[in-house]
Amino acid sequence: AHQVGLLSFWDEIGFPHEQEKQLFGSSLTVIGFQVDIDSMTISMAPNKKEELIDHLCQFIDSHPLRDFQHLAGWVNWALNVFPLLKPGLCAVCLNISGKSHPHEHLYLNNDIHSDLHWLVSWLQLSDALHIIQDISW
Repeated sequence: AHQVGLLSFWDEIGFPHEQEKQLFGSSLTVIGFQVDIDSMTISMAPNKKEELIDHLCQFIDSHPLRDFQHLAGWVNWALNVFPLLKPGLCAVCLNISGKSHPHEHLYLNNDIHSDLHWLVSWLQLSDALHIIQDISW
């Protein structure tokens, strides 16, 4: 309808736009999350969720600061779908705050270890963020 007309106009005048970004439908992938309008949910692809869980489980011992930052960024991305898991990042954020040397090795203390196990257990139980609990209007 209106989007088709706009895209056709852009094609006629040579205005650049990316075709793969012109998606439509009741279920779309947005920044790596599956947004389903029919079920009113936002979910993480099962394989991406498993990759994150595996990475969290293997994150033991000492790591450079950049690895902690990478882990924190990955979990922060997942918080878009699992916002109630935010407390699981507290110990990691406390450990990396004030640090600036990317190759400085940081150790997992008991708080970080506990938080990562807590995150894994809840990620394994969680499936999607329900936008509206009662979808009957």
